[in-house]
Amino acid sequence: MSTLRSSVILLPALALGVALTLAGAPEARAQGCVASRLNASSEAMNTEGTEYYLPQGKWQVTFGYRNFFSHRHFVGSIEQDGSPQAIEGDRSKNPVENHVHIPEFTLTYGFSDRWSATVDVPVPLLYRRNPARAASATSPAVPGVYTNATGLGDVTLTGNFWLANPSHSGNQNLSIGVGVKLPTGKDDTDGTFLRVVSGSLQPWVHPVDQSIQLGDGGFGVITQIQAFKTFGPVTAYASGEYLFNPKGTNGVQTARSDPNEAIMSVADQFGARVGAVMPLRFVKGLGVSLGARVEGVPAYDVFGSSAGFRRPGYSIGIEPGISYSWGKSSFSFSLPYLVYRNRTQSYADKLATAATGTYTQGDAAFADYIFIAGFSRRF
Repeated sequence: MSTLRSSVILLPALALGVALTLAGAPEARAQGCVASRLNASSEAMNTEGTEYYLPQGKWQVTFGYRNFFSHRHFVGSIEQDGSPQAIEGDRSKNPVENHVHIPEFTLTYGFSDRWSATVDVPVPLLYRRNPARAASATSPAVPGVYTNATGLGDVTLTGNFWLANPSHSGNQNLSIGVGVKLPTGKDDTDGTFLRVVSGSLQPWVHPVDQSIQLGDGGFGVITQIQAFKTFGPVTAYASGEYLFNPKGTNGVQTARSDPNEAIMSVADQFGARVGAVMPLRFVKGLGVSLGARVEGVPAYDVFGSSAGFRRPGYSIGIEPGISYSWGKSSFSFSLPYLVYRNRTQSYADKLATAATGTYTQGDAAFADYIFIAGFSRRF
């Protein structure tokens, strides 16, 4: 590949990866109460980057797992920890908590050395604790409530194309992809809550919080990009995804008092990664990596209505990782540590601000770190 052609292919890819990572700052896919499922690729690769290539007629099966525990509450970028600048006081003493486990199964087929198609099937196990409320003069104490949702999530189907021929581009390339997200995950899972009726506690069956619903109830379009380039023993990588969700709301009640937040929104989502991986020469196939990751849910969708209830926001994490490849198999593990979290103002927040003249901005819970692992096998 000529130097000019290399630059035409590679530089926009790395620029986009960095831009997606940094430009998330006005918005985004954060962890915890910010209800995004989209995951910037964490696929295992070898230290030369060529593990990305799937030869014609070959299959790849991947099992991935993602886990985090969100419990730190933010309004904007300010944690609600009792500090003087906190808006809601000290939420850390009795917080909303989400425990999220997302196993996923992925099957990819290579139609040619450049074209491939992937189906991704997540099976989330999602748990939430609503905090207890102390008794008042007119109301009894309300104990903490636990709700959950488990089962099939929203399935995605994507196709990817390498812009350069893999046989001539072993040390750098750029892939673009497009696909669809199917509303296969249940978006109206119910849970049993407690509420005060005529001075006494009564059970109340109602849809669980948006952050632990298995799906969002809308058809979506996914766009993807990934690139790599080797520099001696080091391979730089960048990847990004954006999910366009044109549907406005899904009809599921939230039981929130603001009429603009009465129904759950079907929000866009995004994620991106950029970093580098290098081999550890004392063990063949073993590599270490270091990168940055951003994930988020925007306040406004690119297409369609942004109405309804959503928790927009984003997180930025530093992502160390390790990978190991042997034969036709590969394994990767990373532990992104979140260094910045921001629950941005939603569309409904802005409507409330305009209607009342008082600035309104909701909160969201975030995690400290994310556990991500993946195992792939080719056939």
